Amino acid sequence: MITSEFNEIIHQFLEAKMTVQQLEEWLVPRLPSLVRIPTSSDANTAAAIELDLAELNAGIRTTIEFRKYLEEILQENHFIQFVYPENSSQVTTSGSNYSSLQLEFVDNELEGAVITY
Repeated sequence: MITSEFNEIIHQFLEAKMTVQQLEEWLVPRLPSLVRIPTSSDANTAAAIELDLAELNAGIRTTIEFRKYLEEILQENHFIQFVYPENSSQVTTSGSNYSSLQLEFVDNELEGAVITY
């Protein structure tokens, strides 16, 4: 699954709210954390973007082709988004007491369905 922050950045680039240079400037400092788990969707997506950036800089790929490829990557991968209830607050309790927090997950394969746990 692609994390929601990474997904949002890719969408900003696809919507031309971010330039290739801005995408690269966002990505490079975060590469160590994105590739921490080499088989994750984040790692695979980051590697694909890095390769495409190199191809773009070498003139092998155009910006339009790069954007189209990123759209395909998003369609192939899930992303996870945490939605916290507005009225939730952080509570500190003793070991015998607890409070629950309801998390909702958005799965883009289910066309925006919200799954509550």
